Amino acid sequence: MRDPKFWRFPPNKIHAAKFALRPLGFVYGLIVNLRLKFSHSEDIGKPVICVGNFTLGGSGKTPVTLKLAEHLQSMGEQPSILSRGYGGNNKQALKVDPKLHHAQITGDEPYMMAHHYPVYIAPNRRDAAKLALKDKQVNPSVLIMDDGMQSPNLHKSLTFAVIDRQAGFGNGGVFPAGPLRENIDAALTRIDAIIISGPSNELLRADVSAVISKAGERDIPVFETELAATNAQAEKVVAFCGIGRPAKFYNQLEQLGYDIQFSQDFNDHHYYSEQDAADLLALAEKYNAQLITTRKDAVRLEGFDKSSKRFKLAEICKTLDVVAMFSEDKKLEEFLIGRLAEARQSKLYTAPGNN
Repeated sequence: MRDPKFWRFPPNKIHAAKFALRPLGFVYGLIVNLRLKFSHSEDIGKPVICVGNFTLGGSGKTPVTLKLAEHLQSMGEQPSILSRGYGGNNKQALKVDPKLHHAQITGDEPYMMAHHYPVYIAPNRRDAAKLALKDKQVNPSVLIMDDGMQSPNLHKSLTFAVIDRQAGFGNGGVFPAGPLRENIDAALTRIDAIIISGPSNELLRADVSAVISKAGERDIPVFETELAATNAQAEKVVAFCGIGRPAKFYNQLEQLGYDIQFSQDFNDHHYYSEQDAADLLALAEKYNAQLITTRKDAVRLEGFDKSSKRFKLAEICKTLDVVAMFSEDKKLEEFLIGRLAEARQSKLYTAPGNN
């Protein structure tokens, strides 16, 4: 699915679709709030850190999740990651194994993260958490939820809300009138910290600045991060991707000095067909350029037979690997240490090594 164009319009721009869908947005937001208010959040006996956001679509949650796991590991924790497995066809609690599974089973993001940390998926994250706690080989000391800010199933010890510096909150409408998952003021009552993701040299959008001001009034700390490429090598390319905001990827390539001859975007979490692969290979030949995509897209091209066009595409295509880099690592780690200590003191959770 690709976001409707009117979702990206400025909040003050009048648009017929947004106006017409506003009543449905009100109902959707009301259902989210009632579900959060009256559902039981189970405490599973370990600290749970949620990395969520206010909007539908890509805000940079997955790179942030991986970076938080890295910080936690450096602090002596044993982090494991929970996911709903969106985009995959798995319907039960499962530990993701890149050697056994395919992204089409687990979803692309869990499959990608499982190359770095233990990842557990289930349609209900509570089931994923229970599976993680049964894994005596891993014995996680803390669980990180990739997404799930609006999910009431698990008690959260700490909730980060990730905001894309460039996209902000789109037109400011609640789904389906806009990209918001719920009313921002309501969400702020459940947030422990905000993470602004995006190039630090860009000015903040007015809607993002407004939320940061509200966060300051509530003593909610704000951290900043940006995606840094780890393997950039500027050259002439044909770029393609199936992510929430394709322009974000193409802009980053241009900033890194890549010469984009042609770009082709697909729906978010798109699984490439043989025809897609053939078309992309033909474009590379036409423009005499290197194919390049995101790591998230690359994992959806794994596992095909050598006779497949998709195998050939995966073999010759380069990926742009990125990591989330926080501007104040020490401040972030001090915040994590403090909040985990509070969670363990209030819930009598055991610290790493005392399980």
